[in-house]
Amino acid sequence: MFLPASDPLIHSSLGAPAPALSARVLRCGKAAGASGWSATFLGQMYALEGAQRMAMRVTLEERQAGSRTFTPVYAPGLGGWHPSAPSVRVFRYLAQVTSLTGPADYRALIDFRWLALGGRVLRAARRRTPECAVPAAVAGTRRSRAALPRARSARGRARAALRARAL
Repeated sequence: MFLPASDPLIHSSLGAPAPALSARVLRCGKAAGASGWSATFLGQMYALEGAQRMAMRVTLEERQAGSRTFTPVYAPGLGGWHPSAPSVRVFRYLAQVTSLTGPADYRALIDFRWLALGGRVLRAARRRTPECAVPAAVAGTRRSRAALPRARSARGRARAALRARAL
């Protein structure tokens, strides 16, 4: 199989094509019309030969001020697999997380799967987005307890809410 340099597939050292994919932060800042801070994460993947569908799973991770490690944060709608429509060539998944509190850093861990007919996994990959730094206090905002459902961190405090959609 010949792949030009501009092809979205990149050759691995074994000669088998490796999938082109990305995990990015599209926006990190004060939430418009909502309390707190928000981050928008984007996962993108390209189809592989033989794959009937693709799927992504997004996990929100948090590193609190003074900590060295990131820990998963539960957010409604995150953590499950989001499938593409059959036979698409490019699959993008956008996850917007709101009501983030600081001081903390947030990032998304995005798992990618290419699926054969019947759901067998042909290939899997994982990427982390860059960090979204949330300051200790966001000037001019107050937390609204009723605005959105809250997610819970490992310590059980309210941390984030999610709105996600496939593109």
